[in-house]
Amino acid sequence: MKLPGDVLFLLERLAPHEVYLVGGCVRDFLMGREIHDYDLTTSALPFEIERAFEGFRLVETGLKHGTVTVVLHGVPYEITTFRTEGGYSDGRRPDTVFFTDKIEEDLSRRDFTVNAMAYHPERGLIDPFGGEKDAKEGMLRAVGNPFLRFEEDALRILRGLRFASRLSFAVEERTASAMRALAPRLNLISSERLYQELCGFLTGENVVRTGLAFSDVLFAFLPELKPMQGFAQRNRHHLYNVWEHTLRAVQNAPRDLVVRLALLFHDSGKPSTFSMKEGEGHFYGHAKESAHFADEALRRLKADNKTRERVTLLIAYHDYPVVLEEKAVSRLVRKIGKESFLQLTEVKKADSSALHPIFVEERIRSIDTWKGIFLAMEARQAPFSLKDLKIDGNDLIALGFSGREIGEGLEQILSAVIDRTLPNEREALLDFAANLGKGENRT
Repeated sequence: MKLPGDVLFLLERLAPHEVYLVGGCVRDFLMGREIHDYDLTTSALPFEIERAFEGFRLVETGLKHGTVTVVLHGVPYEITTFRTEGGYSDGRRPDTVFFTDKIEEDLSRRDFTVNAMAYHPERGLIDPFGGEKDAKEGMLRAVGNPFLRFEEDALRILRGLRFASRLSFAVEERTASAMRALAPRLNLISSERLYQELCGFLTGENVVRTGLAFSDVLFAFLPELKPMQGFAQRNRHHLYNVWEHTLRAVQNAPRDLVVRLALLFHDSGKPSTFSMKEGEGHFYGHAKESAHFADEALRRLKADNKTRERVTLLIAYHDYPVVLEEKAVSRLVRKIGKESFLQLTEVKKADSSALHPIFVEERIRSIDTWKGIFLAMEARQAPFSLKDLKIDGNDLIALGFSGREIGEGLEQILSAVIDRTLPNEREALLDFAANLGKGENRT
């Protein structure tokens, strides 16, 4: 493993003690994946870690659990003393921590074998639970008894889903059984941590296989989604039930969290709005119902307001008709904004990609054309809102407009520009506005 200079410095600084790289960085190295951060574990006690890095910026928020964070060149590195743990009475955190001088004892407390490996450039790989083999075979396996691992800390269940999705791992059978059986314990986990792990799962590569295998784990904290499971759409446009369609749409979307969250909930309102007409299933009003379910769930999970509002907006418009005319595109962009429109095209493309295959190509081609119309308009600086006009309210005041006339006048000018009956040029807009003030051009 070729290590950055700062990591080598950390290892050398702790050299009188045993010290290893541990966890995700070791796993990712063995898998040939990019390493994003480096964590260390050591036989040094916390006060010895602090002494070794005296004069450096230290963060002590994890000190009671034996973790000291050393900041080098603005990058934080967690260094944790070898430890074992007592009981987990709250189903989340150990009641007590005991320091040990044996790396094997420290590794034995970790969640999955692929995360229970340690490495030192001179001592090599420490792998008491077969993590290297599991990493290379793409298998997620709990360390020791999986039921005990998940009873100790229920969050490990969702970490398992995140790893399975992001690393494209299969889950070992006994580990999978324990995850499903103990999913009700997720009610012990804070909303913020549930949301964080959900986002990690959704932005992975393996959403479909993982989501289908562990549906009940997701439904344990997202009950809004459960009615979709196995719900037949009975519509010629759909090959999959609502839940499988949803997971396929999520996986086919770009890894934009807002887009994938919108797709997770976009059809959640279908079961409650289902009706039959002329032998075919319909879901009138499901977009509004789905947006409502998403809003409730994201509030409960304490998602930030900006994300929640954007997600519900995209869901509300995900069935909006694709009209291949500039006027229609302009009016939609004016309603939802440029960024939301681009995200909506991704939502609609991913949604379409999970339809019956005979409908996919035509739908996606149409959406690409729709997006192209917008991009062409943007390239020529076509106006989508009042602020894009070459005049503003002050210009209308100078022409004698007042009160409501100002806003109404600007709206009429923008409509004319969007309809391309009036160029967005200052002199032309002023002439048009002047005629409005004289009672001309009014509709």
